[in-house]
Amino acid sequence: MANVTLNELLGLAVESFDHHEEAKALEHLLEAWRLTRSECLAVLIERLSKRLTLGMPPLVVDTHIQMSKRSGPLDLPRFMAHVVALADRAQWGQVFYLLENGVRRLPEDPRLTAPLLDLVQRPDAVEQRTFRALCDVFSAMRDPRALTSLRALGKTLHPGSPHAEWLDMTLRSFTPEVPLGAEEAASCAALENILTAREEAETRRSPTHEALLARVYADPGDTSARMVLADHLLEQGNPLGEFIMLQCSPRSDRQRIARLLEEHGGRWASALGPHVDIFATRFERGFPSAVRLRADWRAPLPPPGPEWATVREVDVAGAMFQDLAAWLSLPELRTATVLKRVEPRLVSGFGAQGLGVRQLGLSGPALQKAPSLLRELEQLPSLSRLLIHDADAEDMQACAASPMAARLERFEARGGGAWTLVAAPAKGAPLRAVLLLATEAEPFARVLRGAMGFGRGALHVRVRDRVPPEGLRLLEAAASSYARVEWS
Repeated sequence: MANVTLNELLGLAVESFDHHEEAKALEHLLEAWRLTRSECLAVLIERLSKRLTLGMPPLVVDTHIQMSKRSGPLDLPRFMAHVVALADRAQWGQVFYLLENGVRRLPEDPRLTAPLLDLVQRPDAVEQRTFRALCDVFSAMRDPRALTSLRALGKTLHPGSPHAEWLDMTLRSFTPEVPLGAEEAASCAALENILTAREEAETRRSPTHEALLARVYADPGDTSARMVLADHLLEQGNPLGEFIMLQCSPRSDRQRIARLLEEHGGRWASALGPHVDIFATRFERGFPSAVRLRADWRAPLPPPGPEWATVREVDVAGAMFQDLAAWLSLPELRTATVLKRVEPRLVSGFGAQGLGVRQLGLSGPALQKAPSLLRELEQLPSLSRLLIHDADAEDMQACAASPMAARLERFEARGGGAWTLVAAPAKGAPLRAVLLLATEAEPFARVLRGAMGFGRGALHVRVRDRVPPEGLRLLEAAASSYARVEWS
């Protein structure tokens, strides 16, 4: 903020606190700290930041470009947790890369100090390029609170060594803290008191809050339980109350909903666990309804908490979670009946676990990956919609010939970017097929022949690309067995 005084920034922070816009208050406090390097403000910033990121997983990024796209006030502590985790795994090359290309480019922030001190005091950090990168970041941040630890570190270095010289230059680059005036100090104390009072009030109301949440989780379809919770939260000024109220309203304010999601959505979704991509979570009536698992998650899937009771849709992201069937069978996931991007081999066990899957999306070619797939699908009595990405003609033919086909409300297959086919056998609707690439006319003809198991009634074929005469003859021959064919 250009030309804004320290008093004005602290006043804006207090105003944001009063409106329960704590992330916005954090931004104002960061701007104030950059003017003063005040320890009082730094401690308040760290306290508020910890409150706002509680339960949120580390922000895993591999390149500085990814980091540059995530510059919100709550992203930095999560990003630094990732950097520290890389050091814990002795991945110092990646630590150096992110320090040199990512952290150095960030605005000055007192929340960098603790993780940077953790890194610089590790024996493995005394490796020339990593140590120098850390010194450069300390020089850029200039947090006076780091001086005591850095001076103590300097005494352990060999005098005259490059490391000692770099650290000495770093120490000389620091500027002293600007003392707060009486008015600014009073504002800082007021902010601390507001935060303390809010935390104490939340602790007192926690039993009521938990009881109302339990009602929502016990019956996720009961909108009235959500509205009672929303009223309780609105009395406290909790933005989640407003969010629930808006999403339950038939005339919702979409702009306000979007703003609340931008500011709080990641924190609300983080309750689902670190294996969830929190920024790919969709909310309905104030609670998560659709989630995407992190494709880079390598540990066993954590047991779902009660927060999962409102989730209806899980995007598996094509990852090989070996314990997926057992995980989905847990009672907290009883409402998760829509699964997306599931590897076919993971479907083994779905029927034995008694999963009530209604809609399933698979990554093909499905039968190549799991020859016994159809037997597994036939054990899912609730399955009514099936989608196969990257399908081939064999997938189409086998699904159409399966006893399961007659009960499907919708079957959709996508042959990469070459073709699509949609059937609704239970409704007796016409098959709808689209050829996107003329070069794929021959496999598309095999798809049309394989789809006859869904019914030989009406077929609607759309050709988006100019198909040569030989390709058209193949398509016409494949479609000739249908009772009625429409071309477009």
